[in-house]
Amino acid sequence: MDPQVFISRIVKLGSDFRYPSNIGNIEDGLHHFMVIKELQYKEENKRDDPINGQTRFENLIGSRNDASFFTEKRSYILFLPQGGLTSQYSANYDAVDVGFFGKLVENEIGGMVEKLGNYFDEYGVAQQTGDQTINNTFDFYGKALDAFANSDAVQTTQDFITSNRMVDQIKFNVASAIGGLATLGNDKVKGEDVAALSMRAQRNPYTSLVFVGNKTKRTHSFKFQFHPKSKTESDTISRIVANLKHGMLPSLPKMNARNDTVTSLVDDTSFDELSMPAAALTTTSQQKVKKVPRTYQVPRSMDSNLFKVPNVYTITFYDVNGESTGNKHLHKIGQSVLTSLKVDYGEAFYEDTAMPTEINLSLEFKENFTLSREHIRRGY
Repeated sequence: MDPQVFISRIVKLGSDFRYPSNIGNIEDGLHHFMVIKELQYKEENKRDDPINGQTRFENLIGSRNDASFFTEKRSYILFLPQGGLTSQYSANYDAVDVGFFGKLVENEIGGMVEKLGNYFDEYGVAQQTGDQTINNTFDFYGKALDAFANSDAVQTTQDFITSNRMVDQIKFNVASAIGGLATLGNDKVKGEDVAALSMRAQRNPYTSLVFVGNKTKRTHSFKFQFHPKSKTESDTISRIVANLKHGMLPSLPKMNARNDTVTSLVDDTSFDELSMPAAALTTTSQQKVKKVPRTYQVPRSMDSNLFKVPNVYTITFYDVNGESTGNKHLHKIGQSVLTSLKVDYGEAFYEDTAMPTEINLSLEFKENFTLSREHIRRGY
């Protein structure tokens, strides 16, 4: 397929920046490339609802890009930079010290719950048949108590209490308490440390890991090395850098206030309280005498007190020989924000244009949604 025809299917003509100009060309080995699409939030409309006509909140953020909420602004068609095809995934866990009894429950609770589930199923069947409902109710609770009383957790606890391990535990607790008193005023030593030193033992915290979600969002970094060979290529690179900087930063629109003047009451400098009659000082008309109206000019073009949010981006890898939806063998990158842009200019310049002969552009994007298994099924 003609590279230009292929690219025209995935971007809007006239609003894209391409580097190099022969990007997508198979003969030049540029048929693998990436497209960074810039999306802008649409302006509010009085006929829309409070969230700009959006009917499903999940489309406001995340991997979906609802056309009714975003407007495609620009597209950047660039070569694949070295090290750019890297993605990482993370799941966050916190360490929790559950202690001895907590570990018992953790180990045995699964079996206990399974037994209770079976008992409840039997109870449900008896309820539907109406067979001795009251007796079956008590029978269910009796089996539930038996499941707990006869569990390995209870038996292990009893063994622990009647063994020397319980005595050692009490000794350790006492040593820890005494050690805490001995270390008052010295925050570098703890009672637990004193107990461990005196008894030559350390308390087993029975640490377990608990899944707490995906707190870390994926980041994707790209480092482009541009070596323009002509003034046209230099201008293209300059426009790419300028437009990316423009899109990543917020705007501060003007307030355009309806009234350009403000009138308020101020103290009258000519007012002399000592020269006023005593009766006048007690009347409400005194304020009219002491205060006079003054009008101030306010510029209508004053900056707003609210920033308009920056644009967001989607990044897709393509192969001219492949599908127009992207290279299915590479990971997808969902809606992201551009968090960092760094430009390094080389020390050599062209004589006729004064443009640097080398420009290094580093971009860092961060996805603004949390990954789940559903995203993995969709290729993220």
